[in-house]
Amino acid sequence: MIRAVIFDLGGTLLEYKLPGSDWTQFETVGAKAAFDYLAGQGCDMPPRDLFVPRLVQEVQSRWQQVTEKGGNLRLADVLGDACAEHGISCASIDREAIVHSYVNPLSAQTRPLPGAKEMLQSLHAQGLKIGLISNTMWPGRYHLADLERHDLAGYFHHTLFSADAGVWKPHPDIFNRSLAALEVLPGESVFVGDFLLHDIAGAQGAGMKGIHIATNELDTDAVLPNERINSLDELPVIIEQWRNDKR
Repeated sequence: MIRAVIFDLGGTLLEYKLPGSDWTQFETVGAKAAFDYLAGQGCDMPPRDLFVPRLVQEVQSRWQQVTEKGGNLRLADVLGDACAEHGISCASIDREAIVHSYVNPLSAQTRPLPGAKEMLQSLHAQGLKIGLISNTMWPGRYHLADLERHDLAGYFHHTLFSADAGVWKPHPDIFNRSLAALEVLPGESVFVGDFLLHDIAGAQGAGMKGIHIATNELDTDAVLPNERINSLDELPVIIEQWRNDKR
């Protein structure tokens, strides 16, 4: 019997990149904002056209590394290392202030996937527990603010963000933490995400069912989800069918 549905965030419930943009353009917006903030605080800065692309390169490199090898990634660490690399010393500025400057313009451009709120309302009406697990380098509070801004936060019984948890999907520990918090068994739970390896294979490895939402190209043929959907409005019907089948 399905008792809980747990979601990925980016590409599943919220879109972070603007239409037609790529991840390099996305991170460049944040890197430029961080540079401008530091310069505005009177820090001795390198040339902008040196600092910004180097920071973007480092973000992407570290993201790829943790994606392929596991571990954890925090934006505060990346920004702190970038300042050290360029000899930037601002004793009166803490890393969280720089993190805020980087994240703020990116967070402001988020938008929910079509039907996200209506889908969550439907699952809530079915009496299901609803959770969220996100791979992210941002502190979780920024993503919670995104959910609040789009009137989605109130549907979640538990949220878990990798930067705060210190573990990255597809490691089973991050799924097990969420299941324990929701007080459900793996076989009573479904995970919905847009990446087959991290979301679907990770959830299935923890004993859950996995539903793939096709907002990204299939990244592997080796993972077979329990179900595929093209839009969020398809999800409540599938969950209700599984519950009626006692699966």
